[in-house]
Amino acid sequence: MFGERGLEAPLEDPSPWGGFVGYVEGLFALQAEDRGLNDAIAQGFPAATELNEASRPCLRHTERVIERAKEGGRLRADFEPQDLAVLIWAMSQVIRQSMDTAPRAWRRCLRFFLDGLRADAAHSLAEPALTQGQMIRIVERSAARD
Repeated sequence: MFGERGLEAPLEDPSPWGGFVGYVEGLFALQAEDRGLNDAIAQGFPAATELNEASRPCLRHTERVIERAKEGGRLRADFEPQDLAVLIWAMSQVIRQSMDTAPRAWRRCLRFFLDGLRADAAHSLAEPALTQGQMIRIVERSAARD
């Protein structure tokens, strides 16, 4: 998924920001390559208990990648794992809608998002990150509609 070094590559990158960027690019490249995976994400996050349990190690890894980039001073301090989940959901729509016409369009969109995530470009946000409870309610409502 993330090249020869696997999931550890973002944490091994000498640049915490480079590791974070590589991580999200890898996630979206995987979605762009796998229509079924992207469609599943575009329709809503899976709510199945078994899948949530299985994804816990990946979530912990994601949290480490985010914390490392924040500690490195390049990722805005208020960025949370829930924000990445929402970004993944949003990008899945970009990938889904453009994959047949412009399969690499997501890369341009991602660059705009990444520029907005830089600590030196950050402005105070009035709205806090979604809580885990809010994320669960969104997922449940999304699953109920499908």
